[in-house]
Amino acid sequence: MSFNTFLADPKGYLALHQMEVRSDNSVPNAMTAGAEETCLGSLKAQQWSQKAGGPFLTMMKMIPYGQPVTKSLADRLRTQAARLPGVAAVNAVYQTFPSGADLGFRWLQFKENFCTYMTMDAAATFFVTGPLSGCTIAVGFANDGVTVVLLHANCNKASGTAARMTQAQMIAEVAKAKLNATAGRLSEALYRRDYEGLGFVFGRKLGATPHWKFYAYGMNSGVKKIGQI
Repeated sequence: MSFNTFLADPKGYLALHQMEVRSDNSVPNAMTAGAEETCLGSLKAQQWSQKAGGPFLTMMKMIPYGQPVTKSLADRLRTQAARLPGVAAVNAVYQTFPSGADLGFRWLQFKENFCTYMTMDAAATFFVTGPLSGCTIAVGFANDGVTVVLLHANCNKASGTAARMTQAQMIAEVAKAKLNATAGRLSEALYRRDYEGLGFVFGRKLGATPHWKFYAYGMNSGVKKIGQI
């Protein structure tokens, strides 16, 4: 199965797979990172945006070292068995990869002790931000009711409840100061409440109202819808 299979039916794909997302140097090649900005005094914020002329991004399924490219019959049977109730899902690791064509896919980069943020351009139809293991994500309309904004807050200077409280403050400050958005009106994904284990957040643009739906995914919790606009 390719990344296009995930894009076409993400909930169905995640019902059969435990999925991990990663990034590589294709991200800074395809995206523009703004200047580092101060956030809450000792933390940072940074805006990211897709380069209008490309290159663009997709994701590629990674094959672990030593694993054959062509699946054996036993491997295919194990994949089919994962469809049965009570059987563990198949692991799938996807990494960002350059694309010559704009597939509508957007990625928001994680940075330690940063609140990274972006707005969805008109061509965007699907986004992913991750990996997550305690970060807080916020997504939704800015105050104009038109612009879709996405924020990814990480505070590794604290842990547990203290980290989540700081991440909420980071999102509130950046949303107001940089995106003309109100944090309380955005959909959020919080560790342990909305996802558990290594995870990511994704959003999918639809053809009619609601225009977007947003989901959190964790390896230990599965998929959860966190909002729509």
